[in-house]
Amino acid sequence: MTKSLLSRIMLSCLLITAACSAVLGLVLSASYNSQYRENNLQLLTANARRAADAAAQNYIDNLGVYIDAGLLSNQIRPLAQAIGADIFLVERSGRVALCSEGAVCRHASYLVDPAIMAKALTGVYTERGGFGGMYDSLYMVAGVPVVADGLTLGVMFAAAPDAGPMRFSDEVMRSFITAVILIAAMLVPPVYMAASRINRPVWAMAQAAEAFARGDMAVRMPVADYEETKTIALAFNNMSASLSDMEASRRSMISNISHEFKTPITTIGGFIDGMLDGTVPAERYHHYLEVVSREVKRLSRLIVSMLNLARIENGEMTFVRQPVDINELIRLTLFNFEMRIEEKQLDIRGLDSERLMVEADPDMAHQVVYNLIENAVKFAPKQGYIEISHTLEGGMVAVSIKNSGAGISKEEIPRLFDRFYKSDTSRSMDKSGVGLGLHIVKSTLHIMGGDILVKTVEGEYSDFIFSLPAHRDKPASSIFRKGDKLPGNYIPREVE
Repeated sequence: MTKSLLSRIMLSCLLITAACSAVLGLVLSASYNSQYRENNLQLLTANARRAADAAAQNYIDNLGVYIDAGLLSNQIRPLAQAIGADIFLVERSGRVALCSEGAVCRHASYLVDPAIMAKALTGVYTERGGFGGMYDSLYMVAGVPVVADGLTLGVMFAAAPDAGPMRFSDEVMRSFITAVILIAAMLVPPVYMAASRINRPVWAMAQAAEAFARGDMAVRMPVADYEETKTIALAFNNMSASLSDMEASRRSMISNISHEFKTPITTIGGFIDGMLDGTVPAERYHHYLEVVSREVKRLSRLIVSMLNLARIENGEMTFVRQPVDINELIRLTLFNFEMRIEEKQLDIRGLDSERLMVEADPDMAHQVVYNLIENAVKFAPKQGYIEISHTLEGGMVAVSIKNSGAGISKEEIPRLFDRFYKSDTSRSMDKSGVGLGLHIVKSTLHIMGGDILVKTVEGEYSDFIFSLPAHRDKPASSIFRKGDKLPGNYIPREVE
C-alpha cells in the first residue's frame, strides 16, 4: 500500500511530537524524583533531629543516668507515625536501644554497621539503600547524633521505604501523557492544513510529470509560493519548453529532410522514366541528363552537409589551430565566384586590406567564408555590391561580409541559423541550397572559438559579421558572447 506525502508528513509530525514529549517527560520525571527524594531525606533528617533533641533532653532530665522508656510512647512513636517512617535510637556500640515499632522490633536483631556508626556519630548521615543489609528493599535513611552535655550517647535514625517517588512519578507521567494527548489533538488540524498546502503543489507536479511522460509536451507545472517547489516547477517548465522546442525542431527537420530529398528524387525518377518509356525524345536526352546531374549533385551536397552537421553536433569535428590570413582566404574564395560576379556586374569593395592573421582551422575557415560569400553573391541584386571589412577588438577579429539587396525581415532573423531553414525568398531565388549552410557556419565558428551575427535593413543590405581569435599565443574569447562553452573538440597543434 502506497503512502501519500500528506500522510507521511502527518505521521512524522505526530512521531516527532510523541518523541519530544517522551524525552521531556523522562527529564521531568527524573527531576521530580530527585527533588522528591531530596525533600524526603530532609524530612527524615529534621524528624530524626527532633527525636534526638527529645532524647538528649530526657537524658538530662534524668540527671544524666538514663533515657526514660516513656520517651518512646510519648514522642518518638507519634513522630514516626506522622511521617510514615521508623525512628530508632542506636547506642554507640551499634545496638538498637529504642524503636518506634515497640518491643517487637526488627532492628533489635541487628547491629548497625560500625562504618555507618562512625560516620553518623560525627555528623548528619543520609543514605539511599539497604542500610548495611538491615533492609531487603530500598530505603531512605537519615541519622543525627544524640548529644547531651557534650556527651555523644548514640545516633537517632529515621528510615522510610523509597517507594513513594515511583508512585509520585507514575502520577506525574499519567498527567503528562494526558496533556500530550490534548496537545497532539490541538496540533493535528493546523499541521494537516499546513501539510495540505505543501502537498498540493507536489501533487500537481506529479500529475504534470505523468502527463509529460505520456507525451504531452505542452503541460506546465504550477509555480507555488514555496521557494523549493517554485525552483522545481520552474526547472521542470524550462525543461518542458526546451524539449517541446526540440521535438518541434525534430519534426521540422524530418519534414525538411523529406522535402529536400523528395524534390530531386522525384525529378530524377520522372526524367529517367520518361527516357525509358519513350516519352522524352532522344534528342532531349542530353538536356534532361544535365538536369538529372544537377539534382544528383544537389543530393550529394545535402548528404555531405548532413554528415558534416552530424560530426559537428556529435563533437567529432576536430580543430587544427594555426595562423590563417583571413583577408587572403576571402580574396581566393571570391575567385571561385568570378563568373557569377561578372554576370551580375557586382562591385566588390574592401579587397585592398592588409594581411590579417587569425587562429583557425584552414579548412573550417574556408567553409565559413565560402558559405557566406556564396550567400552574398546569390542575394546581391544585379549591379549591386559586396563589401568586405574587418575590426580588431579584445583579441578577436570581426569580419563583415555585406551585400546590397532586399535584406532580411525581422521575423526571419531569429531562425536564420536553424537547421534546414530557408526563407521564401531563398527558395524562389535558389533551388540548389539545402538550408544547412548558415547552421554549419555558426556551429563551425563555435568550434574555433568564434561567433556570428547578422545586421540587416530591409530593402537595403544584409551584413553577416563573424569573429575569430586573432593570432597570438593565447586564444581569446568571443566578442559576441564572452564565456560561452564551445561545442566540439578543441585540439591545439603546432604548425608544422
